Amino acid sequence: EIKNMFQLHAIPNGLAESTVYFHHYPPATALFSYFWCWLSRGFSEGSMLRANALLAVSMVLPVMNHLDWKHWKGILPMGFACFLLPLVFNSDSYTAMMIDTALGCVAAYPLYFAYERNPKRGAGFVVCLTCFVLPLVKVSGAGLACLVILMLLAALPGERFGRKGWQKAAWILLPLVCTLASKLSWDGFLALRMPQMDADASTVAQLLQMIREGMEPYQKQTILAFGQHLVHPATWGPYSGRPFLWWGVLFAIVA
Repeated sequence: EIKNMFQLHAIPNGLAESTVYFHHYPPATALFSYFWCWLSRGFSEGSMLRANALLAVSMVLPVMNHLDWKHWKGILPMGFACFLLPLVFNSDSYTAMMIDTALGCVAAYPLYFAYERNPKRGAGFVVCLTCFVLPLVKVSGAGLACLVILMLLAALPGERFGRKGWQKAAWILLPLVCTLASKLSWDGFLALRMPQMDADASTVAQLLQMIREGMEPYQKQTILAFGQHLVHPATWGPYSGRPFLWWGVLFAIVA
């Protein structure tokens, strides 16, 4: 997709000249890589990998907010920990073009601002901006944005988001509006570029229809692989030692 951007000087989704196969894939990470390559004075796969790594690590860096030059001894180990953290969950974070690591880091980014001990002014804006970006990173990003909003909802009974009802409501409604606006804007873009496109997009109705009418072997294999990755401990990085489901239950208990 990034090569197409350099050749066509446009978002390639839906263009006749494009060689992109999955036209419904959102462009946020591709655009980030495009501008990074442009700053690097030309396209290269190495620049694409560096852009992905930079995006993932930058989303983890807020954990260093409490450090200053008076506590300079903690900067180096914390910076090294930020670099290692994505590798805990995906050992290919810095060596593969997959955007899943960046997607997870972007989803975690607003939670730090929302749940830090003393939320800073502008934290709400960061949460809204991230909820807008998530659906443009990957189709499943809209679902992750909704999970972020649910986690914010769990904190409403306290005074973290203000004492007044309108303040609490704003922390939920504004991120939700941003998520919907982002999702609808991309859907509208695709509708203008490709009025005939509907077959590529996966919906719940299409999934149910596929189950009723019978699945192709490759579709069964995909669902089986998803289940295995959910419960098998070796599929979430070489250092975590726990399956996806275990971490999900742990995070739910902590929340």
